[in-house]
Amino acid sequence: MRRLLALPFLVAGLWLPATADASCAAGVEWRGVFYTVTGADGLEHGRALRGGVFPGCDDLIVAGPDGRRTNPPPPDMPADLVRLRGVSPAVALGVRDDADAAYLAPGYLPQLADHPLHRAVYRTEPRAGCRHRRTITRSGHLAFQPALGLRFLMRKGRAETDIRVDRDTEVSGRRRHGTAYFEGGDRVVVTGRRCGAHEIAATVIAIG
Repeated sequence: MRRLLALPFLVAGLWLPATADASCAAGVEWRGVFYTVTGADGLEHGRALRGGVFPGCDDLIVAGPDGRRTNPPPPDMPADLVRLRGVSPAVALGVRDDADAAYLAPGYLPQLADHPLHRAVYRTEPRAGCRHRRTITRSGHLAFQPALGLRFLMRKGRAETDIRVDRDTEVSGRRRHGTAYFEGGDRVVVTGRRCGAHEIAATVIAIG
């Protein structure tokens, strides 16, 4: 199961998270994909989906004198998943009895205007503007598959560039279910306004 991990340390036979506020990512898992939760307005639930779980949050390990774990890992809990009307379940899901929560799949960016839940997620439009007006073009590969709450990070050699996107960003290349889809390792060419030495507000992104 995919989780937000914290490195533990040993104190008197008790393994503790590396930070006091360590926690697991909030979301559900369905068909081997972790969907991150976010608030959303105006969701309409459709038919039920089978096989979803809330992954067990395994951020506390108790070890005995021999170093072996003594407490059982927390179990996954069943999730009563539903389709969202007009949205492929590959892009987003809902949970029954919670009409204000959308669970978003990685690789699809809700900041983009053509994401099917763009208006539901954003009450006010996200803007990626910068003070600088200089337009530049940079290329590289995505450091990892972007998801809600993760940086959209491009690498070229040792150089890293943060990419900002918003509803006005145009994306060409791979599309799935009517919207752009990104994978870790994708080659991208980004044109936009320079926001700093290592940040670009993208106006155009080409995948591949």
